Amino acid sequence: GYTIVYLTGSPTHDYNYISVIGVFLMALVAWLAASNLEKALNEVRSRAEELDHRVTERTSDLADALAREHAEASKSQAILQSIGDGVLVFDENHQAIVANPAACEIVGHGEADLLGQTIGSIMEGAVNKDDQVVLTALIEGRERPRAGLKIAWGRRTIALGFESVKLPITDQFMDQYGTVMVLRDITKEIGRASCRER
Repeated sequence: GYTIVYLTGSPTHDYNYISVIGVFLMALVAWLAASNLEKALNEVRSRAEELDHRVTERTSDLADALAREHAEASKSQAILQSIGDGVLVFDENHQAIVANPAACEIVGHGEADLLGQTIGSIMEGAVNKDDQVVLTALIEGRERPRAGLKIAWGRRTIALGFESVKLPITDQFMDQYGTVMVLRDITKEIGRASCRER
């Protein structure tokens, strides 16, 4: 505006080129800054949309994986609940973390009473001391399982099997392993066999 007035009118004072160039430079810098800011905002919006898309995809993948895992866990749980053999699973601290209904019936304790207990406390009062020492050593991995292991558990005769397994619980440094103890009540079979021998 100053330049137009100067060129069309009769100037009363000298034309200030430095001020006009300064104003033009300021306008140029402001336009460049606004242009760069708009470009940066567009890039941020684009990245935000891409991130939202990735989060949505990842959430969907995790939901699918959890649904599959839940279905598998439900199948395993149904099998565990329905089998006739007792199953006790002990973690690396030798504490019971799984007990199916058959195991609860065989050892004479409810699930809530078994979980978190060591084999020693589970056997207390129901198994003789020598067998307690053997079973504790097997659960703690100090002795190797042997075939045909049978013990008297209260009034029952129990055949036992042991297996070291990788637990579905892991930490960031190492896998955790535990021990599965399978209990089969063979009291009736032994009773029938002794009747036949007579």
